[in-house]
Amino acid sequence: MLYPTKKSISVLTLAGFFSILQFTVGVTNSNAQSSEVQQLLRELNSMEGEADQLIQRMIAEDWQRIYRLSCQGLIQEANQLTKNGDYWATQVNIPHYAARASGNYAASERRYQEYNRRCR
Repeated sequence: MLYPTKKSISVLTLAGFFSILQFTVGVTNSNAQSSEVQQLLRELNSMEGEADQLIQRMIAEDWQRIYRLSCQGLIQEANQLTKNGDYWATQVNIPHYAARASGNYAASERRYQEYNRRCR
């Protein structure tokens, strides 16, 4: 039967102490990181709100422009925006180009809607 020696007890005690210290430091770092993450999330939410307001304002300005167009102008712009969307959609290797295509298609759709409402 093996009996623990003073050295093995000291090593186990020291290992336990370092485990407790490591846990304490980990919890402290976790709380600090959590605070930083919370701050980043607040900033991100603020930026998301600002971006949403910008998008809504740009869409409202686009509608104002649409209301001023003639029927022929609506169709011409809608067709051109659809062509632009088709071009950006073919650029598949560049991720943000899909957003450009989507934006062009949405703008084109707004013009087609107004054309159908006003000119048909």
